[in-house]
Amino acid sequence: MKTENYTRAIVLVHGKSELEIVRYIKSKLRIPIEIYARDGGSKNIEISSVNDVLSSLHFKTPENFVKKFCKIKTDSKGKPQDFKIFIILDVDNTNEKTVRCYMDKSLFPKSWLKKYIHPIKNDNNLEEVLNKLGYYYAKNNKQKKMYKRAFPVERGTQDVQSIISLRDSFKKTSKSNFDDFLTFCIDNCPKF
Repeated sequence: MKTENYTRAIVLVHGKSELEIVRYIKSKLRIPIEIYARDGGSKNIEISSVNDVLSSLHFKTPENFVKKFCKIKTDSKGKPQDFKIFIILDVDNTNEKTVRCYMDKSLFPKSWLKKYIHPIKNDNNLEEVLNKLGYYYAKNNKQKKMYKRAFPVERGTQDVQSIISLRDSFKKTSKSNFDDFLTFCIDNCPKF
């Protein structure tokens, strides 16, 4: 049974923007989470393809999952436990019914991971939400590389306050529930 410094969450990200912001959060809180992106975020994970990801080799069975995410906490039989899977997606180009099924998790009827999934949506997309909140946002794909500057991954001291401020900003909008993910990270970050 793994207990110390175990992975608290696996975060599936839509694309580059989400990848950079989650990397920033991870570095600021020094929290043991793992990020899953397609081709380093250059290939988007859409609502229409999320079940393909969940049925791929690494997510298909509990045994494969533990092999891929080896720092996940397991029980005495080697089964994963005490973790969440946050799926952070944009919902532009997705109909309302599919978004509802994503949010209530009925979109994942066959996945053994369903009970661990916590869907996060950005309506219509993360850039639109960041713009409304007054944060830097990329106006086109070329500008997405600027997220590394706006949300820098840094080694060093923990900075919980900056993530609390980010969370409080996201709480002010109904366009996203990203604050759920931020609250989880704040509540589960190690105390230094």
